[in-house]
Formats: sequence, structure tokens, C-alpha cells
Amino acid sequence: MLVRRRKGIAVFKGWTFVCGLALAASAFANPAEAKYKVIYNFCSQANCTDGRGPNFGLIVDQAGNFYGTTGAGGAAGGGVVFELVKKKHGWGEKVLYSFCSQANCGDGQSPSGPLVMDVSGNLYGTTISRGAHGSGNVFELKKGKGGSWSLNILHSFCSENDCADGEGYSSGLSYFGQQSGALYDGTSPLYGTIQAFSASQQGLVYQLVRQGRKGWVENVVYNFCPGGGTCPDGANPLSAVLVDASSNIYGTTGGGGSAQAGTIFKLSPDGGTWTETVLYSFCSQADCADGSSPEGPLTVDGNGNFFGMTSYGGSTISRCLDNYDCGVIYELAAGGSESTLYRFCAESDCADGAGPQGGITIDETGKLYGVTLGDDSPSTLFSFDGSLKVLHSFCSKDQCTDGYLPYDVTLIRDAAGDLFGTTAAGGTGNLYGGVVFEWIP
Repeated sequence: MLVRRRKGIAVFKGWTFVCGLALAASAFANPAEAKYKVIYNFCSQANCTDGRGPNFGLIVDQAGNFYGTTGAGGAAGGGVVFELVKKKHGWGEKVLYSFCSQANCGDGQSPSGPLVMDVSGNLYGTTISRGAHGSGNVFELKKGKGGSWSLNILHSFCSENDCADGEGYSSGLSYFGQQSGALYDGTSPLYGTIQAFSASQQGLVYQLVRQGRKGWVENVVYNFCPGGGTCPDGANPLSAVLVDASSNIYGTTGGGGSAQAGTIFKLSPDGGTWTETVLYSFCSQADCADGSSPEGPLTVDGNGNFFGMTSYGGSTISRCLDNYDCGVIYELAAGGSESTLYRFCAESDCADGAGPQGGITIDETGKLYGVTLGDDSPSTLFSFDGSLKVLHSFCSKDQCTDGYLPYDVTLIRDAAGDLFGTTAAGGTGNLYGGVVFEWIP
């Protein structure tokens, strides 16, 4: 199922901006192909029992092993949680859990969002659909002895009247300390979003709290567009949120805001209630030059500046003005001002990429990295440090054996600075199998 859905200090003051766009020549020449390689092809096993269609990014443990999910495939066809382990020659994949293994897919189907790992090595995540009430679950995959894993359901969505606890597409989970690379402590609250699919809901932010013997309890932190209408507070949050030391929550919505083009929001706790502040409404500039429909999680640098991307808007060419996928890289400074750092599809053939849906990764020098999806234009892996450089164009090999369509992927970096990510399609196992890739600087 395809769903469309190192802490660094970035210094940008030396750049020259006109209307928020960095004036710098884009570089589109690919580096040597040896720098890009596929380290695992999904559907390498019969009937894709190893998983098919990894829609989201990876996480890594202290030993350098990767963990992720696929939206389909597995022993029961409902997607998998997998582990990739570095071996003497290449990487080996192990399926830790196959969804829809329970009757009527009570364990959920199509895991979504990157996983969370706690200090004991247990994994947490969400599924998009099925479960006890048909709207997905929040789950814990508990690590046992001898390499065994067991699944616990922490919450099944749509368990309340009128699905007041959430119904629709669920993002990955978040916790305080996540941005610093610290593992989850296993007891503090977890946070997530739901992009509602019903006319009566425009999405929500929720909190999962562990309450002793009662297990986990879900609380709705905020319902978007409570008054209906044009949703000035935002609508349909698409991605995971950030949580700071004061329990403030930051995130984006794909719609709503002053121009109905999405928002960056902050939720502040005040006793038993939460107050929402819209930090920025997209499409505030003429022709949506600042972008519209932000997708992918926010990334924060050491100075408290936020970075992200939008899927639409940005470039002034006509194809970007009618809800086609172009998009931008943006910065929201700690002081509150927004800058458009780059507008995709700056080339007539969009060789620089378009339609990003994932988040931004920042290295210790302040350089930004990401991927673009490009449904009807090239999918790219890029870096940006005042000028944009395409590091790899996906589907550049026969039958897309290098991978294609990096859906909702935020890249991760290892200690050597290598980048890792996934594509939802392509590879040698199956055109719709997908890959895990590595880019070596």
C-alpha cells in the first residue's frame, strides 16, 4: 500500500535573499554513481514475505542496525516491521512482525510513520487501518529472549463515540528528546497526529500516557478546525510532531490557515488544557511563492530554527500555480520570521526535483539534505547549502532498479556521514517492492 501521504547548527545569515529565495546557482550534475548504492531490495523473497513498499524512513540502534516498516507484503500481506543487520558481505533483513497475523487484522494493517525505539530495544509505531475498530492502532513491539518479538496494542483508534479519539491516517510517534537522538525512556508520554478522513473531523493531535495497571490511555490534545468553516487554525496534520523540554508541541497541517494552504503550529500546555498558536500560514505570498501544503516533520537546529518542505507552490512557472507538485524548502526562524530557501522545479524539466513529502536532515556544518517525490517529475536525493545539488536521480537505471518514489522519507545519517533512506517502489525484487539505499559522501 502506497500512502501519499546530528543535531547541527545551521548558519544562513551569509546568504543573499530576494523575496525569501536564496540567490545561488543550482548544481544538477550527478556525482559518481558509486556513491549511491542499494543495500536491500524488498520482495526478494517469494510472495514478498520480506515486505513490500517501505513508505517511510528508518531508525538506527546503537549497534548500527536499521529498523523500518513496509506498507504491504509480509506473511499475511499487511506490511511488516523489519530489521537490517550489517554482515561481512552486505546487509541481512529479518522480519520482526507481519501485520494482519491476527483474525480480521485485529493487529492492524499498513504500519505508518518511522518507528520509535526505547532504552530496552522495544519498538513503537502506528498502523493506518484495520485493528479492533477499523481505523488502525498504536502498537508496541516488545523484544524478548532469543530474538523473539511480541506485539502489544496500546490503543485502537475510533474506540470512542463518533471516533472522537481519531479516525484516518496516523503519523509516526514522537517524544521529548527525540531530536537529540536520545532513545525513548519507555514511560513518558508519546504524541502523534491523525489526518481525519471524515467531514466532521479535520484532524487532531493526541497524547498516549502510561497509567500503571491501566496501561496506556489516549488523550486528545487538540482538535483542528473546531468551529468548522475555513479552519484558520489549520486542518489535516500530515506528519509527526516535535516536543520540547516544556512539553510544547510543534507541527504542520496540510490545509487550513489564512490561505487554506497549511500551517506551522505550536500547542502549549496550560494546566489541563492546550492553547494553539499558528506560527505561519503558507501561501501568504503572491502565487504561493512561499509554498503550500507542508508535508514531512519539522526539523530544528541548535539555534531553535525550524526547517521543512512543502509539496506544492513555490516556483513561479505556471505548472506550480495550479496545485501541481513543485514545493519549497523553508526556514522558520526562532524569532518567528519565515524564509523560502529554495523553490523546486526551478529547471524547466524539474531536474532539481519536485513534490517533496519528507523532512529535512541537517549535518554538523548546517548543510541540509532531503528527497523529492516527483510523481510526474524526477525523484531526487539532494543537498542544500545555499545552492541545491542533486546527489542522485532515482529511477536512473533500467526498470528503476536503483529505486523509485521515496514516499514520506526523512534521511538519517550514520557516524561517517553516510545517508540512508527508502523508496516505496523499484529495486530488483519487484517493480513495486522498494529498496533501502545508502549515499556515501
